[in-house]
Amino acid sequence: MWKNNSKSVLLFLLISGISYFFLGYVTTQDNFIFNISFYALAFASFLGIVVLKDTISTKTLLISSVLVHGVFLLSIPTLSPDVYRFLWDGELITLGIHPYMFTPNELVQAGNIEMTPYLKELYANITDLSRSNYSLYPSVNQVYFLIPAWLTDNLLVAIVIMRLLMMGTFFVGVYFIRKTLVLLNSSEKQVFLFALNPLVIVEATGNLHFEAVMFSFLAIAIYFILQNKWVLGAVIFACAVNIKLTPLLLLPFFLNYLGWMKSIKFYLTTLVASGLIMVVFLWPSVFSNFMQSITLYFNNFEFNSSAYRLSAYLLHPIFSYDTALIVGPSLSKLALVVIIALSLFSLRKKKETLFLFMLFGYVLYLLLATTIHPWYLIIPLGLSIYTTYRFMLYWSFIVMMSYSFYALGESTLVNGLISIEYIGLLLWIIFEVKKKRSVRTSLH
Repeated sequence: MWKNNSKSVLLFLLISGISYFFLGYVTTQDNFIFNISFYALAFASFLGIVVLKDTISTKTLLISSVLVHGVFLLSIPTLSPDVYRFLWDGELITLGIHPYMFTPNELVQAGNIEMTPYLKELYANITDLSRSNYSLYPSVNQVYFLIPAWLTDNLLVAIVIMRLLMMGTFFVGVYFIRKTLVLLNSSEKQVFLFALNPLVIVEATGNLHFEAVMFSFLAIAIYFILQNKWVLGAVIFACAVNIKLTPLLLLPFFLNYLGWMKSIKFYLTTLVASGLIMVVFLWPSVFSNFMQSITLYFNNFEFNSSAYRLSAYLLHPIFSYDTALIVGPSLSKLALVVIIALSLFSLRKKKETLFLFMLFGYVLYLLLATTIHPWYLIIPLGLSIYTTYRFMLYWSFIVMMSYSFYALGESTLVNGLISIEYIGLLLWIIFEVKKKRSVRTSLH
């Protein structure tokens, strides 16, 4: 069977490789038609491999995953400038400057830092918004930023080192995802719906966003929790929290699975471990700076949102000031209430429903969020492979339409594309829910 399909798989990998080459080395953030065209080619090739995956050995799929991720190895991110702030923070630490103490503008304008050619290059490419705000990247991120800074003052070499660290973490996560799928009596090849997904390859390995690293820690933690090694799981979960705070949203779903007493111990261990890891960089003297950036992010940013965009549009005539100050925090509180309610309905001691409720809880959080960059979907995409729901595959493709903003700004066309994104997503979710409900009914 493999011999019959080998040419097709090699063709799909070749198309993927060419697409990723253009997305990694040729394009720019505002070249929307170019970007979506090559992303669509890569996604079509990915779907082709998915269709054939049961005829391909796990080893071949794993090697294929490493190869397509590796296409980006020597590239400088083309679709996001975030890496420059990452490397800037790392350089500050090597100079003995706390990354939360000063904004880049404060350091440069006050002359408190010797601007080497490398630092000038980093500063020139940091966005204006990031230059004027304090770092909001937690402790584990800072370790990934620090290692390249220790080893080199060359931009490309630093990016390659960081990318290798992130890829290494990612594929350790892939290993534990496979082990968890075996525990769930699911095909281990489902992991390649995640590892080969163009969203993960472009946004995590290509653009160096840390969601895939964070999900890798989360996947490792979940594996140990399911193995009843919840203390080790809690410590690794705390590492995930110290990459991005959003894994905290998933904690309520362990309540029914672990039971009340074990959950309390798990939560306390996670809280203590998170605090100990966090205070490595988040000292009391800089806490207010860190929280200022976090608050600014949640209350003032808006990108590719659904419920927020609709609510702000409907409520804008009522308020004489910025609706973001009311709508954004209100939707965040609503998301928290819904997540807690969902967690109380999840079935105890059911591994399958644990992942199902975590998936829908996180998706609801995103639907109510003010900002949804494409790389935010890596977390629910990862959670979805533990379930039989596949609507995240659709979303992982269509979310790239949000890059139209960088070419067209706030226009009717961009709003139309975002409407298509979310209407299609909701229809897909409704279809899958109804289909699975009808299957359960027929079985009963």
